Amino acid sequence: MADLTPRPVGRRYPRNVVIVVTEGETERIFFNSLKQRNLNLEIRLYKGKRTNARQLVENCVKRIQMEELDLEDGDIIICAFDVDNNSQKDLKQALDTAEKNGITVALSNPCFELWYLLHFRDIDHRISSKEVRTELSTHVKHYDKTQDYREILTPRRRGAVVRAKTIAKKRCITGMDGYSDIGNNPCTSVHLALNAIERLIKKNLQK
Repeated sequence: MADLTPRPVGRRYPRNVVIVVTEGETERIFFNSLKQRNLNLEIRLYKGKRTNARQLVENCVKRIQMEELDLEDGDIIICAFDVDNNSQKDLKQALDTAEKNGITVALSNPCFELWYLLHFRDIDHRISSKEVRTELSTHVKHYDKTQDYREILTPRRRGAVVRAKTIAKKRCITGMDGYSDIGNNPCTSVHLALNAIERLIKKNLQK
């Protein structure tokens, strides 16, 4: 069972906490790679016990309460999951619950590795999870979803964000924090989660 230990009373150092609840190991490894010292924030990662999008978001709601997150003061909670293996009903409920509770969604269709692949090339056609991983292996030799590829991906992240935004405008996401046409393939909102973290880092550095 996932640890729901609350934040110690009165603790505000580091100034902010970023909690990421993930569906799988690949997402956890990626967000773990964002950890850096001296950012005045702490990134905590939890793998959801269940992989249904609705249940993952409900777990995030519990995290907000149990860890006493202050979303108005800058704390962030992110829920990362794939569209695959979720019904449209569960996806809609998950996104509605996330919006009501201030949860940032890092959604991927068909799979999280699409975000990795966008570090190397444009994708503007429907693609399966198998095709994504096959294509990714041509750019990352011996690709293994359990490995940390921060050294390869980080220098290419700006390009990935640009490509993700291009897909978003055409296919699946409107506005900065809104999600629409979630069944469209391909689409990703991982860059929105990264943007939220980067904005928080910049805000805290100014204080």
